[in-house]
Amino acid sequence: MRQFLLAAALSFSFLIINAQNITLDKVNQDGSRIISTDGYIVKTKFTDRNPLIYSLKSYVTTEGSTIFYLCISISSMKSYTIPQNGILLIKTCKDDVIECKQLAESYKTEDIIGTYIPLINQSIHVSNAIYPISESDLELVIKDGIKKVRLETEFQNIDSEYNSNKSILLKEKMETMFNLLHNALKTKKDIRDGF
Repeated sequence: MRQFLLAAALSFSFLIINAQNITLDKVNQDGSRIISTDGYIVKTKFTDRNPLIYSLKSYVTTEGSTIFYLCISISSMKSYTIPQNGILLIKTCKDDVIECKQLAESYKTEDIIGTYIPLINQSIHVSNAIYPISESDLELVIKDGIKKVRLETEFQNIDSEYNSNKSILLKEKMETMFNLLHNALKTKKDIRDGF
């Protein structure tokens, strides 16, 4: 029963996350800009204890070039630290492997306190990582889908392997996020707009 309540709490706590929107579109005074989508949670099965939450970000430099980031969060009853330069391996459904390295400083990835859920008498921790990814690798993920992900944490690697239905759904959500970023990037913005 406790396992069912835990799975239900994790499922219901992320219902809002499944809507795909731009959650951040900020221009800085130097002309740089950051755009972020909301996350999409994917479980390997109903009782997955470490579901991953995927989102995309883009950063436009002052020179106008765009850098894309794949953001992955681990939702778990355990607090994970994701090391800076820790490796993320993505295997597409066509068995191509994409490798990315975690950008944030290690201590910034860990959720020590967590969020207490009284229903299950447990805390849920969300550890966040950000991986620079080339636009071509992102397009490959969108075209072929994700079959498996291996995420390096401080003390263990977390593997998530998706069946074909989840892979297709994740592929569609990633495509939606990518299109949202591209549509937002078409509109030039300045910090003084609308003031």
